[in-house]
Amino acid sequence: MTSAFVLRPSLLALPTSDPSTFQPPSTNDLLGDWWIVQTSLPYWRDKRNVKITYTQLANDNSVQDDASYQLLDSDQTKMIRGINTLSQRDQPGAWDWRGTGWVKIVSNHWKILAYGPGGGEELEWLLIHTEKSFFTPAALHVYSRVKTALPRPVKDALVDALVDCRDLRTLFESVYEPQPA
Repeated sequence: MTSAFVLRPSLLALPTSDPSTFQPPSTNDLLGDWWIVQTSLPYWRDKRNVKITYTQLANDNSVQDDASYQLLDSDQTKMIRGINTLSQRDQPGAWDWRGTGWVKIVSNHWKILAYGPGGGEELEWLLIHTEKSFFTPAALHVYSRVKTALPRPVKDALVDALVDCRDLRTLFESVYEPQPA
């Protein structure tokens, strides 16, 4: 398994880093199912089978997401739905999320910090940073197309790449794996 990946240049904390050179995955690459295989967000601690499904909306700048999960002691699947819109306040790969239905009052800003392939060329994983909101602390999440955590060499390489980003590195070192099925 390769540990090659694409990292947002502004994370490298180098004066020559140009955030405009970061090419995030296309919106089309985001569509479909992603498992949250590692996260630092406390909300997911008592959940299992946490999956995000992105669906394209008529507006090219927006995607719907359905976060489905089960409580550890239940077979019932629950869901939180939201709308993600490309952010106008940040670099490429940043999104603004707003809940729908009973979570309509909840919003958050998130961005892709790094991404990489699995064994092939297809996009297999994403490292996502969500900002602190009224309801949640800042967090890091690893999304994967498969229901397994990042391989140790990739995780170690990410920790090394985040060496100068103390807050992010601390968050990344605190990720845990939500319970599998």
